[in-house]
This record gives sequence, structure tokens and C-alpha cells, in this order.
Amino acid sequence: MVQARAQDAASDPRQLERFVAAFERIHAGYIDQLDQSDLIDAAIKGMVGALDSQSSYLDWKLFRDIQITHYFGTAGLGMETIPDKGRVKVIAPIDETPAARAGLRANDVITHIDGVAVEKLTPHELVIDKTRGQVNTTVRLTIVREGQDKPRPLRSL
Repeated sequence: MVQARAQDAASDPRQLERFVAAFERIHAGYIDQLDQSDLIDAAIKGMVGALDSQSSYLDWKLFRDIQITHYFGTAGLGMETIPDKGRVKVIAPIDETPAARAGLRANDVITHIDGVAVEKLTPHELVIDKTRGQVNTTVRLTIVREGQDKPRPLRSL
């Protein structure tokens, strides 16, 4: 019975009407001029962000940049990460990558990249500008590791 109600609510056209009404009200009544595309992107990011900590929405520019940097031979640090309270938590370094060679471990929390606090970076800066680049370039990470009191710089990756 509960499942049937949930399905009915999801297919109820009034739910989409609520979204459209909110969108129109914000677009028409907000004090600053807003770009419709930016509002839609923000709404999608909010919906995807509500799913779980591992899901995220890549707008067309970020998606394109990831494809371009992959195609033109740039490299990343070699680690799986998730957002964690404004910082980046390492799920696992990938074997034989700069992250693994530098000593990153699962559950390390990256607080700074090249001296810049991670929480101040946009997703684009974090994914493309700060953690990807030409092979043999240097990236400095500051991490917090479980059981240690102070953040520590990691040798260059």
C-alpha cells in the first residue's frame, strides 16, 4: 500500500507543476537577474545531491573538460574520492599511481591542494585544474589522517 502511494506521487503531474511554479517565481521575482540555464543546473545538482554522497551532476562544461583532458593525455593523481564535509575523503589510492607512491591511504582526508583549501574550490577546479595535469607535474596535498592530531603535507605527487 505504501509503495503504491509512492508510485502515485511520483507520477502525479502536480509534482512537476510545483517545480515549474517554484522555478517561475524565483526567475521572475528574485532581486538579481538570473540565467534560466543556471537555475536548471542548480535544481538538477540539488536533486542529484540528495540521492547519496557518491552521486554528483556534471554540467556540460565540466563533462566536456573531463573528456578533453582524458583524450589529450593528461593524468590524474590516481585515487577514488568522495566529498566529505567540504573536504575530499580518499576511498582508495589506485595501485602504481602518484597517489599510491606518495603514501595516500584509504580514509585520508585532503584539506588543501597546492596550499588552497579544498572547500574553496569549485568542482571544476577540483577535478580538472588541481588534480589533473601533464604527466610529471607536481601537486602538493595536505591531508588529515586518522589517529594524527595535525594536518600533514604529503610529498609531491
